[in-house]
Amino acid sequence: MKKYLISAIALPAFFVAQLALGEDSWTIGSAAEWKAAIESSEGVTIEKGVASPTAKAGSLRTKMKSFKKKRSAKSLTIEQSTLWQNWEAKPRIGPKNLRDAPVFLTMGPGDYWMFGRYGGMPKKKGKKPVA
Repeated sequence: MKKYLISAIALPAFFVAQLALGEDSWTIGSAAEWKAAIESSEGVTIEKGVASPTAKAGSLRTKMKSFKKKRSAKSLTIEQSTLWQNWEAKPRIGPKNLRDAPVFLTMGPGDYWMFGRYGGMPKKKGKKPVA
């Protein structure tokens, strides 16, 4: 069975939460801290800083951090895993009328979907429309 990476849970090196007061801030900054923050996991393994499913479906529940006084988060930083930054640019692979913000979704081997904003055919520079 192939393992597919789950970038949404790219682990602590990519997920840092800091709360309003500096001395009482809370940061998850290592794989060990992230593993300690997991309440339950089913169908998901965490190895080498990446959460990967071990079955068709899985769930991961983390512990809730609580404080004595009510607070608001000062900042929340989520970064994409460097494992997903190894792509290579390719010439246009979608339909000609696909405009900006294309999203390529892989459902499985040979099962691909492309979403984006569609519009009219692109206008060629220097040519006037035919009447």
